[in-house]
Amino acid sequence: MCQPRVLVVTSCTGQKRFKPENQLTLEDFKDLARLQQREAELAESACPANQMYMGQQHLRAMEGVELLRQSLGRETVDVVILSAAYGLISEDKSIVPYQVTFNRMKGYEMDEWASVLGIRQAFERAIADYDLVFLLLGENYLRSLSLPVETSPTQTLLFLASKTSAKYIGELAAKTFVFTLSNVEAKRYRYGLVGLKGFLLIKFKFMFFEWIC
Repeated sequence: MCQPRVLVVTSCTGQKRFKPENQLTLEDFKDLARLQQREAELAESACPANQMYMGQQHLRAMEGVELLRQSLGRETVDVVILSAAYGLISEDKSIVPYQVTFNRMKGYEMDEWASVLGIRQAFERAIADYDLVFLLLGENYLRSLSLPVETSPTQTLLFLASKTSAKYIGELAAKTFVFTLSNVEAKRYRYGLVGLKGFLLIKFKFMFFEWIC
């Protein structure tokens, strides 16, 4: 019996575990030397990325990940986080608090900064070895991926996204499923729209046994 390799791609949130007054800003990330100096100043507020974010989507998503790991094994399920400041990062990368979000950028600013961070290339590399990929991304974060990327027909990508963001997915070689979410779904599941993607990941946990071969 074998098990699929699973990757969960989620995004940063505005709510952070630590809230120092001198959090990093976009300008800090534009200069490597300055970034290193500012990170040193905030060293006491550093922690792994999976512990930094306190938004409802992230908290519910990590609950779902933990349930998946309990069922399939910790080594089978990985998490990467799409940060508007750090780019695409592993869940255990140590980061410090920052105030940067794609949701406050104009379209061209978002595209340019995503290019600087190399998000598209990092995403393509990140998903290459996984059988099943969950994407829990809002519209602007999904846009930053600059899809399509190279995928394999043996892979399955499952997007939890709004109806308006589906246009950023494009044609992929992988089997692709898009679950569109809106206030209708939030009402159906009796859960707030902000945290709904993470909440539904917990529900999808029960589908995984169908993927075990």
